[in-house]
Amino acid sequence: MGPVVGEIVLLAVGVAVSPLPIIAVVLMLLSRRPRSASLAFAVGCTALIASATTLFTVIGDAADSGSSRPTFMYWVDAAAGLALLVVGVRTWRTRNKTSEPPSWLASVDDMSMLKALGTGLAITIANPKNLVLFAAAGAAIGAADFDGLQTTTAVMIYTVLAGSSVLVPTIAFLIAPAVMAPRLVTAKAWLEAHSTTMVAILVLVIGVALGVKGFGGLLGFAQAV
Repeated sequence: MGPVVGEIVLLAVGVAVSPLPIIAVVLMLLSRRPRSASLAFAVGCTALIASATTLFTVIGDAADSGSSRPTFMYWVDAAAGLALLVVGVRTWRTRNKTSEPPSWLASVDDMSMLKALGTGLAITIANPKNLVLFAAAGAAIGAADFDGLQTTTAVMIYTVLAGSSVLVPTIAFLIAPAVMAPRLVTAKAWLEAHSTTMVAILVLVIGVALGVKGFGGLLGFAQAV
């Protein structure tokens, strides 16, 4: 199980560093309804991560050819790597440009639990980078020689790690709100200044890693044939 966990950890980090949900949860924790809104938002984000990863895991399991490393997995890695490289380059090129924040962020201060839940679901699935990473992680888990418990454990590990950037500040605030409040203000300022560059670099690194694994595997398969 170790190699697969190592692979999905890298993919989970790529989801966790998405700046928009982090900024959104920070704003919710600084709003007039910090507990209800942030909890609902975190539930929405993690529920979508778990659902999408489970779906791709089922697809990966169905497509498993029974070999130690199914050929389709190399295609998934190659395609995901290329997609992430495109996203990473575009993000890097726009790192110094200022843009207006999404209009819905202005309503965070008065956001209800239901709206926060829906926002968590929508913001997670609307990011193309996330969908690529969900597909790669789900395919890796589904193609592994796991039993039901191991598969569920792997999906849970990926979900918790991918949602950690939303879950950790929410849980920490619920435990120690007075301690976390000033740190959240500092974190928000840092994210607004550096998050785009950080995301671009990380996405490029993950894209290169997946691309090398995918195209290397396909080349080896072609030579073997």
